[in-house]
Parts: sequence; structure tokens; C-alpha cells
Amino acid sequence: MSFSDFYATGTVTVPAGGTAVVGAGTLWSTPIVAGDTLEAGGRAVRILDVVDNTHLTLAYGWPGAALAGSSYIIVYNAPSRTTGAYVAERLRELIERQRILDDGVPTYVAKGAGTNAPPSAPAASDLYLVGSAPTGAWAGYGGYLAVATDAGAWRFTAPAQGMRLYDTATDATWERHAAGWVNISPVPTSALGAANGVATLDSGGKVPAAQLPALAITETFPVASQAAMLALTAQAGDVAIRSDIRKSFILSASPATTLANWLEILAPLGAVSSVAGRTGDVTLGTADVSGLDASLAGKLTTGTRSMCIPAAAFTPRTTSGAAWGLVETAANKRMVRTLDFDPGTAEYAQICIPMPKSWNEGTFTARLIWQPGDGAVGNVRWAVRAACVDYYDGTDNLDRAWGTAVAVATATSGMSTATCYTDITTVTPAGTPANNALLFVEIFRDAADAADTYGADAKLVAVYVNVTLDAVNDA
Repeated sequence: MSFSDFYATGTVTVPAGGTAVVGAGTLWSTPIVAGDTLEAGGRAVRILDVVDNTHLTLAYGWPGAALAGSSYIIVYNAPSRTTGAYVAERLRELIERQRILDDGVPTYVAKGAGTNAPPSAPAASDLYLVGSAPTGAWAGYGGYLAVATDAGAWRFTAPAQGMRLYDTATDATWERHAAGWVNISPVPTSALGAANGVATLDSGGKVPAAQLPALAITETFPVASQAAMLALTAQAGDVAIRSDIRKSFILSASPATTLANWLEILAPLGAVSSVAGRTGDVTLGTADVSGLDASLAGKLTTGTRSMCIPAAAFTPRTTSGAAWGLVETAANKRMVRTLDFDPGTAEYAQICIPMPKSWNEGTFTARLIWQPGDGAVGNVRWAVRAACVDYYDGTDNLDRAWGTAVAVATATSGMSTATCYTDITTVTPAGTPANNALLFVEIFRDAADAADTYGADAKLVAVYVNVTLDAVNDA
């Protein structure tokens, strides 16, 4: 046990002239009594009352400077400690301490270890190792040693590293480490290799097979012949993969040298045995699959066709048309023809595309390649709409209304020499699309929309118009 004439665990806080002392990390209720002396910073005041584990009341105001989380000691010098019972208890403790010192290692005999609830009727001097979640009179003393006194109360001793305790209830030995109490009881011989005991090691430092659960497969061996399979150092459950006959075998019992012990791992029923009348490594052509050539004949040339149209091929509209621009790059003198769209007013440009017969007469998509007029940052809102005009259709004439415009806002690159692109999806032409009809496409900058925030011209360089085909050719 740990014996002392003073208590100094934790810290204290008390204002100058105050009598209320607050402790941190303290357990004052049991060791401290009224009349003991609090000493700190060269000052000392008698204790009038022990309120609880973390609160004391002084007999008079603290005479020194205020203490805040300060170290201290409480001297066990209360007059009540000089009674005969107290002196007898102290004497018993000192004798016990001397016995422990004589033994060389502090070891105690306890009635129980790890107990959280104090026994209801302990005998005087019964010792217990308090558990980690104590209750009742033991609350707050987790890991402490608790000794029953003659008065039916408890006296607690803080644990110290190296302490040992023998629990007579469980025949176990405990030792106090930095991390807490550890059970250091040796494993009984009867538990070695036994059920609910501990495993042992053989002469090779491994757990014997008899102490391991059954294993389905331990190792897999690729071999090139039967002879090589029978020469394996294998045990039941091992698998041999025969490359000479493309089969696998599992060892059902020892020894591996007996062919009958190797069982073939069968393929599932209904497994493919041949393909198009061929066995082995098979490479198929279109002729090997019935109807494949005919099915592919109408599919190989269908899909999507992309038509790339330079800005120079567009025609600015007479009313609110985009302006022609011509840019010569500074270093390499590259000439770029553009259509310049104003930031303040919507401007337009159009193109007429005679559509091929292979067009599926549906919607189309577009990608606009463009260049900002300067290095400023902002969004340009581009819009695309279309109308389809068929031959000899009096209601589907050249002046028919446009279809619904599809608009997308795209950020500039922040560099006047870098191009940007905007993808326009699912443009539906107005009119009645038909084979070989004329598709009019109009591109404009929706400058009045709030999403258009770029303050300079947007220069259109080229446009991709992507349509879907549904015929092999245009015949």
C-alpha cells in the first residue's frame, strides 16, 4: 500500500481571502478530515469541513495570493487523528507496510478483484481490488485497493506500479502496470491444447494440425503430368492443376503418391463441350454465327454523321446580323475568319444544309467552336434553332417559323487567343423533316439573357452539326 502523512493528488483553486477550495483530480472525502491543514505557496490554513471529493471549506480566508490549478499538500494533523482508534489503525498500517517492504515486492491477498459493488457485510481488514466502474461507497475509486475497517467503513489506497495482488476467489494474480491492472496468472498445464484452453507450439514453432480446424484447400500445385502430381508433397484438400490434360484434381486422403486418392474436380453439368462444331481453342468468324452477316449488313454504315462547317460558310442575317471578323495571330500570322456576336444585342447567322437521304429525319446536336474577344472572364449564352423545308410543300415554305431554340451558357477561357466550345443538345427542327429536305440552321447570341455576362464580342470560328443516320447509303 501507499502510506503517507499528507495528501497531494491533483490541484487546487481558491481565491485570495476565500474559504471555498475547489479541487481537480482529487478524492478528499475519505483521507481528509476536518482539522487537517492545507499548505500551498508557503501558506497554511486549517480545514473546517470536507464537503466532498473536490470541495473543502477553510477555517478562515486564504491569506496568500489566489491559487488557480496549483499544487498543494494536505497534512494529516487534525486533532481527531490522535485518538486511540486512529493510532491503532495507523500502527496496523505501518506494520503491514513493513511486512510488504520485507517481502521485496508489494503483494496483497484480496477477497476479490475487479469488483464494482462493495460487499454488504465485509469483515474488518478484508481487502478488495475495486473494478473500473465502482458504485456505492466505492464510487470514484476505480482501480484502488479497498480495506474494510472495524467501523464498517472503507479505507482506500491508490494503486502504484509494481503492486501485485492475489485474488483468492479466482486463484488469479494481478499486477499494476502503467496501463492499469493486468492478470499475470500463469496458464495451468491442464489448459494447454485443451478445449477452451490455449494452443501450443510444436518443435518447429507452429501450431500442431490437431489443434487447427479442418481446411478445405491449403495449397494449389500446377503440374505437367500424372507423375509430377503423384510426386507432390501434399495433404488432404490440396489441388493439382494438370496442364497436360487441362483437368484439376483434389487430394481426398493421404498419401499423395496413391492415384486413387486424387479425385477429379468435375465441371458443372451442361458445360459447353464445343462451339459451332469445334473443340479446343476456337476463333469464330461472322460466318460461324447464323444470320450474323445479314444482320450486320444494314448496321455497319449507320450511326452518327458529323458535318464540320467553318464560320465563313454562314451568312449573317440582314436584320441584326453578326459582323465578319478576321484575326491574324501575333507570332505565327495565322488567319482566322470569324463571325463576331455583340455582347449587348442579339445577333444572328444562318446556313442552309441540303440533308442526305440517309438522315433519320430526327433531332440533331451541335458543337460551337468560338473565341473570346479579350482576356476577360464571363459567360456567353449561345442559342441554336432550325427549320426544315421540303420540296413542293406549299405549307412548308422558305418563310416558315423556326423551331424552339436551345440555349446554353459557357464560360470564356480567360485568354483572347484560346478557343472555347459549347455543346447544344437535342435541337428539333420546325416543319416536316423528309429525305433530301433543306435544313436551315440559325445561330445567335442570346445577349439579353441574364446568363450572358461576358462584356466583349464572342467570335464564332466553326460549327459541328451532328445528325443520326438510318440507311446504308443515300441511293
